[in-house]
Amino acid sequence: MTLYLKKTFTSVPYSVSVETDRNVELRCLPPEGVPPPRVYWLRNNVPIEPDNNMIVSSEGNLLIGQARLQDTANYTCVAENVAAKRLSDPALLTVYGKFSFASITLLRYACMPRG
Repeated sequence: MTLYLKKTFTSVPYSVSVETDRNVELRCLPPEGVPPPRVYWLRNNVPIEPDNNMIVSSEGNLLIGQARLQDTANYTCVAENVAAKRLSDPALLTVYGKFSFASITLLRYACMPRG
């Protein structure tokens, strides 16, 4: 059996912008390999520890349950087996706050000549 990991990802993650508290899915289909590669993700080049809000699906996609401002970062998909390790180009996730408009009081000043 020949061990290998192709160089090209089948599908790479793309940059996306989302509002806070929204669900986010960064998709990643790893390259073909023997044995099949293990997929994990980096956040700003640091491995992500999955938690209740951030998981890696069985397909290799990164799922974020409720995006927070601090989730804004570069995310990289990593595929690795005994033959090789491949990294996707990073995808930028931008999380922005909810916009609201406060009421504005309009003040009007007038100049009156004296004299």
